[in-house]
Amino acid sequence: MAAAALSLAPVAARADAQSVSSLADLPMEQLLTMEVYSASKFAQSLSEAPTVASVITAEDIRNFGWRTLGEALASVRGLYVTSDHNYDYLGARGFLRPGDYNTRFLLLIDGYRVNDAVYDQAPIGSDFPLDLKLVERIEYVPGAGSVMYGSNAFFGVINVITKSGRSLAGTRAGIDIGTFGERRARASYGWETASKQRFTLAVSDSQVRGRD
Repeated sequence: MAAAALSLAPVAARADAQSVSSLADLPMEQLLTMEVYSASKFAQSLSEAPTVASVITAEDIRNFGWRTLGEALASVRGLYVTSDHNYDYLGARGFLRPGDYNTRFLLLIDGYRVNDAVYDQAPIGSDFPLDLKLVERIEYVPGAGSVMYGSNAFFGVINVITKSGRSLAGTRAGIDIGTFGERRARASYGWETASKQRFTLAVSDSQVRGRD
């Protein structure tokens, strides 16, 4: 599957890169001052957020080797992921209706809706349209959020925040090779204009032969 992304996200939705390998290494005082965007649709510290929010950083993604959004979300307490080898399905607190394409979760990229307009599906597997190498952080706000976000936000809101053009700074490329004929390739280019506008252009491709 090939994917291309052009990110023009608000600066408020960006987060500074973590200087530590995991959130577990941060002292409690620093954890409480971490900024989240999804709880109230504006940047605020975790201690000020009106609900509990879980944060997965780019360092977590790199250290654990997660390749899909579903693999990363499976690390969040209260969430679990199943697969039928075609799609990944996300459940919350023991609830997962068979045949439901994650329609009870609202999936956002930089605050913009990703659920499709036909089945309201939230893609979290290989069909997710963004390479995780471009992700700065993933915010998960559990519970019903339909009052603020509208439909689909029944079990929770997932906001994938991408790296800014400034943090990517120039051209980057990478290739991954795995078992069962897995091949992944990516390339990105990020830049910041003199007027402080930040742009990211990226393309990625993934192929898996499978167990046939």
